[in-house]
Amino acid sequence: MDKARITINAVRTGYAGKGVTIAFLDTGLAPADDLARPAGRIAAFLDLVGGKRAPYDDNAHGTHVP
Repeated sequence: MDKARITINAVRTGYAGKGVTIAFLDTGLAPADDLARPAGRIAAFLDLVGGKRAPYDDNAHGTHVP
């Protein structure tokens, strides 16, 4: 966020997001390293179409959203 913060002229407040949970609704979520490490970053996954229980992204465009 250091570069994005400057681009959007955001003021640094000292908040780090610790203890915050965010939900994403999209077509998929592959457990890429940025999302899966450290362990536990993907707290839950729900596939309303295929019923799969493990994170995946068969459309190959949902993972970049987070």
